[in-house]
Amino acid sequence: MPATATRIAAWRKWVTTERVAHACVALVLAAIIAASTILRPLDMGIWSFQARLFDKPASGEIGLLNIDYKLIDGKAVIDNSELADALARLRESDVSEIYLDVPLYRSSSPEIDQSLRKELRALGERVTLSQTIVPQTKSQSLNITSDAFFSEGMKVVSNDIFIDFLGFSWEAGPFQKRQDEAYTSLAHSLAENVGSSQIIYIDYGTSIETIPAARLQTYLSGQANDFTTAAPAKVVVGLAASDVAQVKLADGSGGYVSPSVIHILAAETALYGGGRPLFWYSLLLPFAIALLIIVVVPKTARLRRIGYASWVTAILVVLVVLAATGTRSLLTIPISAGVFYAVLRGTIHYKKRHLLIEPRSGLPNFVALQRDLRDADDLDERTVVVAKIARLEAVSALLSARDQGEYLRLIAARLTLGAREMRVYFDGAKHLAFCVKTDNYPHLQSHLEGLRAVSSQSVTVSGQPYDVSLTLGADDSPGLSIAKKLSQAIAAAERAREAYDPVHISGHEPERSSQWDYSLQARLEEALTNDDISIKLQPQIDLASGQIVGAEALVRWTDSSRGEIPAAQFIAQCESVGRLDDLTQRVMAKSFEAAILCERNGFSPSISINVSSIQLVDRRIVAMIHRELERSSVDPAKITIEITETARIDDLAMARRVCEEIRALGMAVSIDDFGVGSANLEVLSELPFSELKLDRIFVQKMASCPKARAIIVSMVHLAKDMSLICVAEGVEDKATYASLKEIGCDRAQGYLMAKPMPVRAFLELVRKQRSSADVDRFYG
Repeated sequence: MPATATRIAAWRKWVTTERVAHACVALVLAAIIAASTILRPLDMGIWSFQARLFDKPASGEIGLLNIDYKLIDGKAVIDNSELADALARLRESDVSEIYLDVPLYRSSSPEIDQSLRKELRALGERVTLSQTIVPQTKSQSLNITSDAFFSEGMKVVSNDIFIDFLGFSWEAGPFQKRQDEAYTSLAHSLAENVGSSQIIYIDYGTSIETIPAARLQTYLSGQANDFTTAAPAKVVVGLAASDVAQVKLADGSGGYVSPSVIHILAAETALYGGGRPLFWYSLLLPFAIALLIIVVVPKTARLRRIGYASWVTAILVVLVVLAATGTRSLLTIPISAGVFYAVLRGTIHYKKRHLLIEPRSGLPNFVALQRDLRDADDLDERTVVVAKIARLEAVSALLSARDQGEYLRLIAARLTLGAREMRVYFDGAKHLAFCVKTDNYPHLQSHLEGLRAVSSQSVTVSGQPYDVSLTLGADDSPGLSIAKKLSQAIAAAERAREAYDPVHISGHEPERSSQWDYSLQARLEEALTNDDISIKLQPQIDLASGQIVGAEALVRWTDSSRGEIPAAQFIAQCESVGRLDDLTQRVMAKSFEAAILCERNGFSPSISINVSSIQLVDRRIVAMIHRELERSSVDPAKITIEITETARIDDLAMARRVCEEIRALGMAVSIDDFGVGSANLEVLSELPFSELKLDRIFVQKMASCPKARAIIVSMVHLAKDMSLICVAEGVEDKATYASLKEIGCDRAQGYLMAKPMPVRAFLELVRKQRSSADVDRFYG
């Protein structure tokens, strides 16, 4: 049973490989092309090319007498006297069959007409007339249906040919019908050995110059091409080519011939055994099998390339063989299959070279990492490791673009020590990632610490040494997709930086039931997927007027079984599992909707949206804001982005660029929780803030603690000196409210004014406040 399961798994893996899938798609598309005949003009071009490959001589059994005519009232009128003389001479020759592919009409001389009729009767079974049975597609085709005076009692064949939209004729049908009578085609009658239902596919490789031919007047004079000496077994008397009665030759010469020549070429094709079709599926099937063998059997790219070259060569060989044998087929079908396959493979290779490669370093990017490991059978046995390069922007500023790539490649090479076959991926910002087999490193923490120590040695680029500073994050959690493992490894790398712990493995920290609960994580994933995240608005009051002028959007999640989950708890979960961007995007979209709803109700407050300082490490947050602005009609001037203090900002230069781009979009930027943690004077001085929010720790103590009041007073004065709006949060009593108003703080928010509330309740509160003469009665 295990062996059977292994074989089934191997078969499934083979069937689902990318190359096999591309080959199957290409073959299906080729079959659709065959059914639609959309590439028929290209097939015609190939047929014309094949006609020029071989110059086949005519059999000499069929000759052609060209007779001049006059075009009178749309009829081709010939000289009956000359035709009668020619028939008399042919009757005395060795010609066994005579085909009159000319119209026979009565002339002005009954004697001449009787003479012609007499010659026709004298020839008996040796002579056959041709008639137009159905209209030809060419608009200028002549009517060559003979007068019953001559055709009555005579053998008759159809001289119809089908002319395509380009003016070519490619095939001769077996017979045509008029009313209840069926008429053999001229070509089939000339060939004799062709089945009554077989279409002759004309081979234009037959040399027209080798067909015995003469003009009727020359033949009568006996000057040249005397059929009595050349002795073709069959002679076709046809109209001489002119601007009216002619068909374009499909041999690429650009010449024109009479329809009689087309019938002779068709008959010559049948005489040497050509003119048969090779149906498209008979041609596609062997090439399809060969292509599938090529994409499956070879184990190396070199062998596959040899196989592809052989496959293309086989098409060329088949093209030549078909031309030599006069066999007609749709070569565009296998060609289109090859083209489709090449396009699909080329697209993948383009993605690998351009879309899956980080251009600066030449290393595969994180999209390539997820693509390479998306369907890995041993994903649970792999640990994803992310290395964060500290101060990369500062080092890059000293290097040329070429040297920057060299610097990154040297670090990546260090990370592969002891595992040369390992691939290292770069996200284009400051993270390198790779995977290791978990079972190979029972002491993963020690291994990563040693690897970091080795990789953190300085590297030499263009003769100059440059420092390397790395922190590592890893995730070895089973049962997760590669995307989740990568996200958690990135979060672990960020946490290692924040804790000043150089190596951090996700899930290896001490158990915290309330903070690291996998049940909570699963429910959070479901809530994000089902869009169960909502917002509430907490009003912000202008202290000078007492009016509501803004609100902070606070994220809320009410779980069906646990009730309301503390925001701090599930925000931390989003950070740890790499879903913080998803959460921020949802809060932003809902906040924009709330702002638009307020505006429709005649109120345009400033809406503050929280963004973690972790999200200032690159421009993703700017791109997110830009996308949401494009989807919404919100006025960006009414939106404030609050940078929350959830992590230390190491790269202030990047954070400054991000904040400047946010302000360039028309939004304000606020520093939240100022005065505690990382929201310090250094950050305030470096980043382009337009608003400062006082932390509730000092606000709530200012009424009872002189030190806290002094700190608040200094912060308010600092904000005014820097032309920043000052907002105090955590206002819960009237004494604090009055003190803030007294010292000149601009705005306040807290439970004294209102708790966070749904958007509709917020609008109702604004409506009531506007209709009230006593604003202060709403507070306290």
